[in-house]
Amino acid sequence: MSFPFLSTIMAKIKSALTDHSFAPSNSHIFDINITFLAHLKLILLHHAFYLRYLCFAALLSWVAIIPTLQAIRFAAFNAFYIDIDIFFFTFFFHFFIFLVITGILTSITYQ
Repeated sequence: MSFPFLSTIMAKIKSALTDHSFAPSNSHIFDINITFLAHLKLILLHHAFYLRYLCFAALLSWVAIIPTLQAIRFAAFNAFYIDIDIFFFTFFFHFFIFLVITGILTSITYQ
């Protein structure tokens, strides 16, 4: 299974890093040229579809793992009694965080 967009991303990053116009000026050490930021935004916009679903998969796995670990912990300390209220609270709490982070990523990507 090949991912042709990865080679495109790597080529754009390489061209951005080898471009001498993006190097910081001597006047200020933290000066970042617009060329580098433009390259970075182009990469994000061009591959927003892949990045969004990659972040979606990573965050969804995080949402699923945390409540499961919480339930195992409560089961171990309470003689295999799982507190369903705490399980659902942790699940929906992390799902809410997941929705917030996904919304932030989407708004940054489509600015």
